[in-house]
Amino acid sequence: PYFAVVPIVALTANAMKGMREFFLENGFNDFVSKPVALDALDQALKTWIPEDKQKAPSRPVVLAEAGPLPQDLADLQGVDVQQGMGYCGTAEVYRKTLLMYREQIPGKIRRIRDTFRAGQWEDYAIEVHSLKSASRWIGAMELGDQAEGLEMAARGGDLEKVREDTPALLEAYQALAEVLAEVKEG
Repeated sequence: PYFAVVPIVALTANAMKGMREFFLENGFNDFVSKPVALDALDQALKTWIPEDKQKAPSRPVVLAEAGPLPQDLADLQGVDVQQGMGYCGTAEVYRKTLLMYREQIPGKIRRIRDTFRAGQWEDYAIEVHSLKSASRWIGAMELGDQAEGLEMAARGGDLEKVREDTPALLEAYQALAEVLAEVKEG
């Protein structure tokens, strides 16, 4: 039958060491981590979609040129700008993404603090999970890594680590807010 063998590709934000092997050992055919690098997604699709089922687009696909990086985005402390540009594609989209990220910071800080103080660990884990993903998307990889560590600690019940490391996370997040305050609208 046609659907006798359906390849399954894990698309997950859980990119911790050993997760690729975990997914492959548990029946998945491939693994793509978030934030998704378009070349990795393209490669996975080309690998698992039979060649006779792959179709050329009906209209030519024209990818936007990244163009030169504006000076005010060139050196954002704590941000791997090239990584962020790689996810966003163009300087214009990257700038808009940075501005949206910056706009969310006050509310996100408040929600992390509130869930932390209330001991609402499931909600706390959700908040730091979204911080992890959004931070990595703009290239703030170290902040994303800090958030991931706290997410795993909260989900695993390691409240000592959560209590010990949350202040440093919030401090780093606030420092990034100050860096992003310099980013001008397009």
